Amino acid sequence: MRRRFKAHAFLFHSFVEFHGIYLLGKYLSQIQ
Repeated sequence: MRRRFKAHAFLFHSFVEFHGIYLLGKYLSQIQ
């Protein structure tokens, strides 16, 4: 149970990180 939660948390964290980078790139491309 704990191991599964850790894997889920890691997946969620990586997803949020990727989404943040994607939004940042989109924002920067709109400025230029």
